[in-house]
Amino acid sequence: MIQLIHVGGADSTFGQTARLLAEQIRALSHGSLQVEVLPDGRFQGRKYGELALMRMLQEGRFALAFLSTAPMANVDPALAVLDLPFLFDSYDHADRVLDGPIGRGLLATLKPAGLVGLGFLETGFRVLSSSVPLPDLESLEGRRIRVMQSPVQVNFIRALGAEPVPSAVDRIHEMGRQGFIDAADRSYPTYWDFKLYEVHRHLTETNHAYSCKAMVANLPWWEGLTPEVRQAIMAAAREAEMEHRLRQRREEARVKSLATREHITIHALSAAERERFRARVQPLLDTFTRTHGSDLIDRIRAQAADQDVRSMGTDQAP
Repeated sequence: MIQLIHVGGADSTFGQTARLLAEQIRALSHGSLQVEVLPDGRFQGRKYGELALMRMLQEGRFALAFLSTAPMANVDPALAVLDLPFLFDSYDHADRVLDGPIGRGLLATLKPAGLVGLGFLETGFRVLSSSVPLPDLESLEGRRIRVMQSPVQVNFIRALGAEPVPSAVDRIHEMGRQGFIDAADRSYPTYWDFKLYEVHRHLTETNHAYSCKAMVANLPWWEGLTPEVRQAIMAAAREAEMEHRLRQRREEARVKSLATREHITIHALSAAERERFRARVQPLLDTFTRTHGSDLIDRIRAQAADQDVRSMGTDQAP
């Protein structure tokens, strides 16, 4: 029996996908691998955030985990590219990057950290949930905003003139209830999963970053498997990727509808305001380029450009 851990609730899209992955691994390995799913980041009676879970996975305390790429950038700095603001234009753009050589190449860079990347799961485009209206840049000045435990996310909030509060996801509701934070960096589905509507009655559709999780295995455990079992797990992971993507996008639409019905105020940025946000955070992309070169960002942006060219050609076809 092996264990797969994630911080989502048992009934969240991540919980559903974890159960699907466990079932597929059992079936495709002909029963040689049984997987116990551990939701809510709970391991041996304690609850952990993703940064701690990543360290524990490296130590081999369990075999598999779903981990956001942001905290994993602490051991693989190249992964920080996936958290850079305003880099992805659409879900189709993200699909092309993660499913292609760029995404698979990023997963391969985890090996020196003792991890094996099996695939990506989607969190989605990120918004801000808040207890006060945050419709523009000026309203963010001095606000305390929870972010993931990632240098890129911390610097993003600072660039907007706000105060970043890095913390594990399970602390957001309590920090919001106590007034310790004014806002939190979220996706629509996780806003609802963690019941933030109880403390944050405003949402600002910044869509400032596309966020994802990686399905990750402990490297020594992985290398101890037969090639046939590894192949079965990779096949199960690919099926989980596709299924979760569909679930998450349906859930995003459902939660946005629920938020409207529950009279939660949704602030949409105008095109002009979005450009102001982009200009304010451009130094973050410049810093990444100085450290890692421009190739990775250029290749990601080229995927969107290629998509635009193909779309134009399709529109003009008879």
